[in-house]
Amino acid sequence: MHVPERHVDRRDAEIALSQAAGSRKAQIAMKSLQTSDALLAAIEDRSVPLEEPFRGKRIGFLKVCGPTEEFYEELVADFKDADKMKMSDLSELILEAVLKSASKDGLLESPPARPENDSSVILGTAYDDEIYLFTGDAGPRALERAKDSFEIAGCTWMQLPHHGSRNNMTASLVEHFAPQTAYVSAPGNDDHPHRAVVDAFKEAGTSVYSTHYPSDGHLYFSKGNVPDRPGINGPATPLWDED
Repeated sequence: MHVPERHVDRRDAEIALSQAAGSRKAQIAMKSLQTSDALLAAIEDRSVPLEEPFRGKRIGFLKVCGPTEEFYEELVADFKDADKMKMSDLSELILEAVLKSASKDGLLESPPARPENDSSVILGTAYDDEIYLFTGDAGPRALERAKDSFEIAGCTWMQLPHHGSRNNMTASLVEHFAPQTAYVSAPGNDDHPHRAVVDAFKEAGTSVYSTHYPSDGHLYFSKGNVPDRPGINGPATPLWDED
């Protein structure tokens, strides 16, 4: 796990968070620090060795493709910038207004940057010369940095970031990854997964599946010598395949 206080002065962060109290970004940052503290305490209580997952590390058969330590430190530096956290609320309101007035068709050229998402760990692995990619909530900035660290272009299987949000994907990234199969964990509302994201991947030749579709189905993917799961195995239906 990442430990924010190893990369930002905790006292400076607490002062900034106090000054920006009430802002959405300050609330997110505070919650992140509290969650990190609680998890770190549980790990230390159990004497479990702790490593931070930065690019190049291996976690079993998985390789960390991002973030780099340098990029992560850029992101957590916002924790000690009260003015930036305050201004971010106004930026979010402007962004929401722009998105509401913008066409719902197509991907955004420059989706908004959200540090709390870009700090997500991006993992990749190869099996039988095929690439499998797990992106968490990573946004375009994080994905752009990760795509050159590991041979993840033209991957076989990809988890779409942040439940298929339009804010986390660009046309150039879709073209770069162009997976054969994409999976998304989402409730099935207007934004998650966003129609523009699914359509962009479909145009790239990807079969896209979601946990919400069909509503009475299961989503299960296996590769290699994996035992059957009674009551689970069966054909999956790609999103909006009837289109």
